[in-house]
Amino acid sequence: MQGILLAFAFGNFVIGCGIMIVAAMLNDLASGLQITVPEAGGLIGVAGIVLFLGAPLAATFTSGIARHRLLVGSLVASAIGHLLCAAAPNYGALLPLRMFAVLGAAVFTPQAAVTISLLMPACKRNGAIVTIFLGWSVASVAGMPLGSLVGGTFGWRAGFLLVGLLSVIAAVWVARVTPKGLTVPSVSPAIWRNLLTNPPLRGVLLVTLLVSAGQFTVQSYMAPLLRYSIEATPAILSAYFLLFGVSAVIGNMLVTRYVDRLGVSRAVALSLSAILLSQLLWPLSFGSPLISAVLFAVWGAGAFGTGSAQQARLVSVDSSVASASIALNSSLLYAGQAIGALVGGWWIEAAGYEMLSWWSSLLLTAAILMSVWVGRRGY
Repeated sequence: MQGILLAFAFGNFVIGCGIMIVAAMLNDLASGLQITVPEAGGLIGVAGIVLFLGAPLAATFTSGIARHRLLVGSLVASAIGHLLCAAAPNYGALLPLRMFAVLGAAVFTPQAAVTISLLMPACKRNGAIVTIFLGWSVASVAGMPLGSLVGGTFGWRAGFLLVGLLSVIAAVWVARVTPKGLTVPSVSPAIWRNLLTNPPLRGVLLVTLLVSAGQFTVQSYMAPLLRYSIEATPAILSAYFLLFGVSAVIGNMLVTRYVDRLGVSRAVALSLSAILLSQLLWPLSFGSPLISAVLFAVWGAGAFGTGSAQQARLVSVDSSVASASIALNSSLLYAGQAIGALVGGWWIEAAGYEMLSWWSSLLLTAAILMSVWVGRRGY
């Protein structure tokens, strides 16, 4: 079982690298393609839309496919898509290729969580789901700084090439360890109806949407923001992304260790409080590399702990619809990325970078209030 956990965590690491690498290379994409930063941010927005639509559709129409084939196929699609992105001649060609490249992510992350929940006993399910989500945290440790460094040194094409090659490795590993013949119950319209009429589930899902939109209002444009606020070079950007990632891994590990003891509601509340604090204080970081570093660490500690705890929370609310609820949770996570990228790009064009984090703070405050409401109902 440990081998499956590691393979799924690595798969999530690769998926996380593929999702986040555009933000890590945003400066290089803008200059290399001769477009504006908000236009380059559109690559994040369209990917979020595809992922928003793809996750629930995949849950609905792939239940009859063995998990072994589905998970491996999603990673193969990621490999092909990112290799094609590396060869894109211009922005017009890159945009649809980017949409294709993220289709695998719409399948892998939610269905890996569903698969591991089927293989683990109920008493260990939350910890297992949080463990495989640790791959996303590691992606922020290695993926974002590596993407920033590779993109800044060798160009944005090298970043996409790197993700494509990693996807091949992940596909081979997952193929070797995933049990064959494992399927999940079909996701019927009745399951979606039960899910959407369950108030606590709706509340948990809304928390995911608000948190994602709030974070990606700033996170989508972190590379140009740090260049503007502290004149960060590619090497400095890589160091900051590394700091964020190390903090994210620590935060996720703490959630993994204490989620069953604290309960998922408290784990989410603590993680969200860390993110909100960093955003409220972010305007103080302009011109101060030290304050930027401290706030980056605080933000990272909460960011990925929230995501993994939210997935475990959905299973605890109603495990019978986990296949649908986790898929929809991933869908809303990616929808939030699209919303955040659009809001952030609009604000940068209208008023610059200075107060960008305040938009993030408003959305995160709403997320905390909704999370408290769900928590008071026992979840």
